[in-house]
Amino acid sequence: MFEFDPFVVLTETSTLKSRHTSQILLSHLPTYPIINHIVWSPMLVRGITSSARVSVHGRRISPLHRRHICNTSWLLSGASPVPNNVANAENDAAKVTPMVAQYLARKREYPDCMLLFQVGDFYEFFGDDARRAAHLLSLALTRKTKKTQVLNEMCGFPLGSVDSFVEKLVMHHGVKVAICNQVESASSAKKRGYNTLVDRQVVRIATP
Repeated sequence: MFEFDPFVVLTETSTLKSRHTSQILLSHLPTYPIINHIVWSPMLVRGITSSARVSVHGRRISPLHRRHICNTSWLLSGASPVPNNVANAENDAAKVTPMVAQYLARKREYPDCMLLFQVGDFYEFFGDDARRAAHLLSLALTRKTKKTQVLNEMCGFPLGSVDSFVEKLVMHHGVKVAICNQVESASSAKKRGYNTLVDRQVVRIATP
């Protein structure tokens, strides 16, 4: 589990005529481990241009030399801390299936959590959460199709294994997990209309 003191983001923006350096003090924010040992946080920092150099100084945090290392353009825009592929999906409705749209809606309700999404007899992670879960839990990362689609990457496990995997994420890695269950049967959903999507709601949030 990662614990952090408040840290400072130093931003430096330069042009042909001038150079400006500013210091922004940030309060405690959720943090996310990345495979290459860089730890990043959803920092809602405004006023940092695309040419800015960003470095983070704090306990157990590696320096970040240019934000594209973590692909954090959405973090610096003042938007909600939602993973890149979730934000992009919402802007590309033509590629979003009804179930993916349902997933995105739940993800936006709990942006600081990894979202476990029940699909039949399995729990699934999608997109950024899937890549992160595959690394932290040693799960196989798969793709729904070879073609590029919204939230194409996924990994998961049977419903009966949920307690052990959630415990690993929460207790060993300090991750918040939102568990989204099917709250009605497929037959009940069909009574509401042909090809109606099964309703899913977050029923539990596990925190460190």
